[in-house]
Amino acid sequence: MADYPWLDPHVSAGSTVAAGLAAAYLVAASLVFGRRAYSRLVAARAVGDSAIVRRKYRRTLVKQAALTALVLLVVAADPGIDRADLGLVWVHGDRSQNWWGWFAYGCGLLAVGGLVLRFRARRGGWVPGQRLFAALVARDGERGAAAAVAFGAGISEELLFRGLFLAVLVDRFDLNPVTAVVVLSVAFGAVHVYQGWLGVLGTGLAGVLFGMIYLGTQSLFMPIALHVLVDLRALVFVPVSGYAAAPKPAPARP
Repeated sequence: MADYPWLDPHVSAGSTVAAGLAAAYLVAASLVFGRRAYSRLVAARAVGDSAIVRRKYRRTLVKQAALTALVLLVVAADPGIDRADLGLVWVHGDRSQNWWGWFAYGCGLLAVGGLVLRFRARRGGWVPGQRLFAALVARDGERGAAAAVAFGAGISEELLFRGLFLAVLVDRFDLNPVTAVVVLSVAFGAVHVYQGWLGVLGTGLAGVLFGMIYLGTQSLFMPIALHVLVDLRALVFVPVSGYAAAPKPAPARP
């Protein structure tokens, strides 16, 4: 691509099929079973059954490990793809210094925002968006597993959506990288459908941000790091607030 000459993958048919199978799995797991699985977690939280939640964490870790292994296997086995084509290199490029500044700013913003939200949650107050995924927020004895899931999500989802899937769209479907980022961000939001339309919108916008950082830095390091920090703040650092844990009020009858 003229604007991104460094992104020049030559994805084989086998790697394309592998990416398609991974995408089909994510669609089935999220769009077909996602809401049902999350409803079970909500029911488990209502009766204080953390065993179901811990089992969900373990299964998620297995899924994340399998998807990460798939991407690494494609890099190792496909001669038309090298590490740079999937962002598995260090930050570089003419404007990398500017991106480091923005990265530091983003990390600081996440840290300060996390402290504010943690204080608010401990007082039982409203934490923006937390009610959408409150059943997944770690309680006592769950934080280690939840932290592992946060790391796994940052690594596996970036390798897939900003790495392998992007390379397939650019090479096999001849999409401009920016267009591919937007398309994949819509898909990234859709796999979070269990959070409702606000969750889909929020994660979709995050996908655009991560994708543009990747194109600007030619590396997945910053998107992975920011993704992990966002998920750690959401699942581990900010406890579930009284507002998010309380059941939604039933709509008034006429």
